[in-house]
Amino acid sequence: MSIEAALEVVRSLSIDDQRLVTETLIEELGIDPDESVISEAEKEFIEHRLASYRANPDRVRPFEEVIDEIEAKVANQERKHHEHRISP
Repeated sequence: MSIEAALEVVRSLSIDDQRLVTETLIEELGIDPDESVISEAEKEFIEHRLASYRANPDRVRPFEEVIDEIEAKVANQERKHHEHRISP
């Protein structure tokens, strides 16, 4: 049975049965649901960024603006790299 088919079967179950399946898998896989999946360093970074945002909520940039800036920098670096390879 494929993963997609298994998920379809689980989704067709009642919420209580879905919860039972989830709890059974967590137990059988030995996963501690109280254990964080991120490191302490990652938690500290997130807390720092969140505190920075809360201190200055007006100092944010739209996601699209940041992506456009990154793409422009990458394109510029690729162009420079290409020009460097072509020049004598």
